[in-house]
Amino acid sequence: MPSRPLWKTIANGIEMIPHSNKFDLTLDREQWINDNPSVCVVPYAETHYRLDYVNPCCHYRPNLVKRMDADINQNVIQVKKNIESGLVDKQCIYCHSQESNGQFSGRSRNLLTYHTKDIVHFLKNKKTREHTDIFTFSNKCNMACRMCGAENSSLYDSIWNRKKVSSIKTFDVDYWNHIKSNVRYNIENTEIYRIIVTGGEGTIQDDLYKLTDWLISENLSDRVHLRIATNGSVFLDEVFDNWCKKFKHLEFGISVDSTHPDNFRYVRYPVKFEKIHENLEKFSQMADTHNNLNIIITPTFYINNIAYFREFLEYFKNSKIAIRDGTLTNPEFFRLSSLPTPIKKQLVDQLVPLINKYEFLDLPQNKVFKLSIAVMIKQLQTDTYSESVWEQYLASSARWDGLTKTDISFHNKKLWELFSADDKALYYQYKNDLLN
Repeated sequence: MPSRPLWKTIANGIEMIPHSNKFDLTLDREQWINDNPSVCVVPYAETHYRLDYVNPCCHYRPNLVKRMDADINQNVIQVKKNIESGLVDKQCIYCHSQESNGQFSGRSRNLLTYHTKDIVHFLKNKKTREHTDIFTFSNKCNMACRMCGAENSSLYDSIWNRKKVSSIKTFDVDYWNHIKSNVRYNIENTEIYRIIVTGGEGTIQDDLYKLTDWLISENLSDRVHLRIATNGSVFLDEVFDNWCKKFKHLEFGISVDSTHPDNFRYVRYPVKFEKIHENLEKFSQMADTHNNLNIIITPTFYINNIAYFREFLEYFKNSKIAIRDGTLTNPEFFRLSSLPTPIKKQLVDQLVPLINKYEFLDLPQNKVFKLSIAVMIKQLQTDTYSESVWEQYLASSARWDGLTKTDISFHNKKLWELFSADDKALYYQYKNDLLN
């Protein structure tokens, strides 16, 4: 297909954001994104409040600037200045690290899913029609997910670091006033306004209910799209039903990475999948009742659940729920590309036939998910292997298994069966060293 030049992005007679003329934004979106590494809508479309810090992106925290509007704005101004100058900000390393590893980054996902006319609007006007405020109120969580960390899970923190007191944080009065002022401004000055609450576990954040109560009491909720990031372990019938009635739109992003009971407990310790299955049915029933409720499955696939990918697809094959998977870049030893080459080859043989087997992958809402499967396969086909990185994975697994009384040979059995005899021996050596 011959490439066609993009239209010029001119505002007030000045070209705002440099862009490539090699690929067409509509016909060759993926190539266009790759060819424009400096272009990102996130700093224009989102504000991230994380454990009492504010920044233009969830991964952009160079100085962890706290509660100072001038400094907060300075971070945003600097990022936008670089974007508009065609430069990649030095603090944007997370996304570009993912892209260099062949993964979808937050930057690329946003640009891939944006409607063409919205990207054109952004390029011309240096602003987006939508704005999202994303709140991470604390790391309070009832799960210790294996790929998580202490900053995002109080339970993980207490297990891995053996703390008696979690690192849960709360906001003070001044910061709450700052939040309320910004939220009200964005509601009144944005065409489409969203709030996303994460965690920890989104549904057990005390400040979530403080925020929703305030929005309802101020008669602002009917102008807000509310999204909760959850692991699916909590279902509050009356609360969720009331939110459906009060908010313009309600969405739950449910993190389910494995549907095999033993493997689920391994990656989402210590909750049982039976509880998640029960709640998924409740969420689906509520979505059938309320037209403004949407459910999305948001898995993260990596070394510890990739062997159970077929079971995941089988579980959701008859569902109309959208799936939007996450990507895992850090730690490096969890990446699919870090697996030994013989294991990767066997996994590729298992995954390749799945792409065209499941019709639900061709639903419009699963377009990015299907592309992500191709990316996962590509990672498994890379001939990159580091013995030291693989040993880090085995050592980390041995320690975590010891702390949680789990065992990779049982809870991740399908992958374990692909291990070499030396891999198995080294894992047990690490485990025995920890016991002694």
